[in-house]
Amino acid sequence: MAFMGILLFWIIFVLEKLTIISAGVFLIVGLLFLKKAHTIIAIILFVLSGLNLLVFTGWKIYNLNQKTIVKTPTSIIEVKSSVCSKFKKYRDKNNCKKMDKFLKEYPYMIYFSNCWNRGLLDYSMFCLNTDMMQCALNNGAYFDDPFIHSNSNYVESLCDFLYYSEKLGYITAGVTTDKMIDTVRFALEHGAKVVSKDWNFYETAEKWVQKDGVISRKDEELLNLIKKYL
Repeated sequence: MAFMGILLFWIIFVLEKLTIISAGVFLIVGLLFLKKAHTIIAIILFVLSGLNLLVFTGWKIYNLNQKTIVKTPTSIIEVKSSVCSKFKKYRDKNNCKKMDKFLKEYPYMIYFSNCWNRGLLDYSMFCLNTDMMQCALNNGAYFDDPFIHSNSNYVESLCDFLYYSEKLGYITAGVTTDKMIDTVRFALEHGAKVVSKDWNFYETAEKWVQKDGVISRKDEELLNLIKKYL
């Protein structure tokens, strides 16, 4: 499902770009034909350019007025896509100042999830972004939130940390970095669980650091850090 969502996003993105590029090409070629006195051909190209711009504008207006459902522990809220776009923009550009102001205006967006049914806090953790993690905490998020994780197999935020961080390209299998350690430390210091009935983060991390066939100092530092919270 996650793959299909990402694929659909890229298809729409490419089509949008092709529409606006086509409009520009038709306009330029039309001007060239007009200069050479090929009036009819120029008019046809201008019309095609206008139709492309019309389709692009119509799609943008439609998209901005589309509604997305955001579920909170107490309500179900319909949110315009334009609001969701702002959220994603501030998140992806790591603009904590604007995100903080945004969440003050739309506090329920702290529950807005990505394609993995994770909120701002967990997603920022997967991206090794401690500044945005702090912003999420400041606006009511917390680790191991059972509501955020209601559609996941596990309640614990750290359970899928290694898998999704690697999937997103922020870490490499078995290679521990300072930024990764800082992210895990931040999560642990702010209450993220490391063990449950069917899961143990230390055991998961121990297997993960062996993926590159080397146990480095950074690997040991990570494991020792997790061990303190068992």
